[in-house]
Amino acid sequence: MIFLVNNCTKYFFPIFLINYRKEFDYLSIIILIIEVGGYLTAFLLTVRGCYVIFNTRVFHWNLNFCICGCFCQWFEILTAKLMVAAHHKGWIILDGNDPNKTYSEFYTTDTSDMPKISSFWDCPFLFIGMILITHYYTFSVISLTGITIERSFATYWINNYECKKRPWISISIFILLESFSAFVAYTGITMNFHVYYWIVIGIGLLIFNILLFVYIWYWNVRVHKILEKIQTIPEKYTLQARFQVKENARSLNLLKVIFIVVNVSLLLESAFFVVQWTQAIKKYEVVLFWMLEFMNSQNPVSLITLAMMTVPRWRRRFYKPFEFIPLVKKYILKDPTMTAVVEVRPAGSTVNLETEEYFSQLRNAWA
Repeated sequence: MIFLVNNCTKYFFPIFLINYRKEFDYLSIIILIIEVGGYLTAFLLTVRGCYVIFNTRVFHWNLNFCICGCFCQWFEILTAKLMVAAHHKGWIILDGNDPNKTYSEFYTTDTSDMPKISSFWDCPFLFIGMILITHYYTFSVISLTGITIERSFATYWINNYECKKRPWISISIFILLESFSAFVAYTGITMNFHVYYWIVIGIGLLIFNILLFVYIWYWNVRVHKILEKIQTIPEKYTLQARFQVKENARSLNLLKVIFIVVNVSLLLESAFFVVQWTQAIKKYEVVLFWMLEFMNSQNPVSLITLAMMTVPRWRRRFYKPFEFIPLVKKYILKDPTMTAVVEVRPAGSTVNLETEEYFSQLRNAWA
């Protein structure tokens, strides 16, 4: 939505509804209950999910840091939504605007459809909240790039990545993501760069992420198959390298699910904005914009749930407090069938046993 400041300067913020539901009727109460329930659920899932990820040693510390950092970024939009809620629903009316008009736009050049204010400092909570929302949306688009870059480092240093923590990688990636998303948010807010150009660039970035992800996936799966089939391991693939290839393959299995959900969601939203720009859905845009904003603020509900279900150790740790629920205990916390096997090994196989023991811990983690 574009705000007209002092009747001369225009600023863009990705907030789509202003003054849309100020009456406290039954529908307003139902909407409010849905929103409060959704934010509370997302809050609990985010806290619980990040706790499980950081306290369950499944992946490298850098990957855990990047995943938790992206999930914890949700608290930014939670804070922002609380700050803009009064203006969003119409409980507080911006001076100089029609109190009976619902402003529902993504982008417009018609000044009559723009909310008008004399200064943003007349409504500081709205101003700061919209800045946080803009930064969060920008960060959400580019966050997958950071995770892909971290896996690129894991692939590049495949021989010793597992045995060295290298915290500077994840911290540098996170600082870079925060800084770049702040730059994009600033250029979008001030309209120094057209918002639809940024949408095109965002789609290009998603395509780049997909291509880089597919390449990393192919490289790790190819090396994994080579190491599984041959009996004599090449010297360039150390024991740590074999372990790292297995970790990369399993972590990419998790990221594949997240990539598909996020990329499909972002592409559908981009298509929605293009259709909305043509005014083809003008009649239903208030309802559609509300659904879009609410779904964008509920990312943890889908992403954290999928992440926990994809990784077995995370799933067992995450749902352990709910084992009193029969369905959870029967289907989610059900342990795989364990069969004891006694095998007589030939003499001289001690080295092979020690080697395979290195990988048994990883297999047990994913049992």
